[in-house]
Amino acid sequence: MLHCPSDEDYVQESDELIQMFLDQMSDDLSYFEEQLVSKNLESSVGEILRRLHSNKGSAGALGYNVISDVIHSIEESLLDRKSAQHIEPLLAKVDVLKKLINLSRNSKLTRPQFLAEYEKIGREFKSQASFSQKFKVLIVDTSATTFNYLVKNSKLANVELNSCSNGLTALNKVIHEKYSIVVCGAVLHELDGPALIAAIKINESTSRVKTVIMSSNRNLKMLIQPDFIISRSNTEYKQILDWIEQLSLVASAA
Repeated sequence: MLHCPSDEDYVQESDELIQMFLDQMSDDLSYFEEQLVSKNLESSVGEILRRLHSNKGSAGALGYNVISDVIHSIEESLLDRKSAQHIEPLLAKVDVLKKLINLSRNSKLTRPQFLAEYEKIGREFKSQASFSQKFKVLIVDTSATTFNYLVKNSKLANVELNSCSNGLTALNKVIHEKYSIVVCGAVLHELDGPALIAAIKINESTSRVKTVIMSSNRNLKMLIQPDFIISRSNTEYKQILDWIEQLSLVASAA
């Protein structure tokens, strides 16, 4: 007897369908592991993504939502070149998938026992994924000085620093890429700093993003006040960096 989370009768009554899915995913995971261990990921990433995407679609159709979530997480890591360089987290996610496959094949379990363990694995994975998620900070400035200072002096591995010089580009990034903090200059291309901060704060999906504007003018006219206004000095850069790292630690512990 094979187990599947789906409540659909046609799935529950078809061990053959479930077996085909589990066998195919097992083969694809073996291929993925081989490429990771042999450090051949760069040349095979296209084929790996193709196989994973097929597995994710089949998992969704069969009600394996946890498997879909884990595969989606792997896909995101592979598409992020920085994350793809770290093999251990990818292998850990493969192990989660193997654990779910073995669980589905465990004929000694009753369906309630299977579902309880399946959901437990899903909760553990989501908890771990939340803990390891990058705390993203966007530096929007026409000068690279601030970005370079923060990159050089940041000591926390879970803080991801990115930069751009265009206000409209920055707004698009904040809306679509889940940034936690935006540090910007007052003068930017296309959309200036005060307007960028106002756009972030009035958008319901980004209103909780923390904002900092850099200006020597402490009386800078703002449409909506940022969390901080700082001058361009190493002393104040350090204060902002300390604040960023404190917030990232709080986010990791939440």
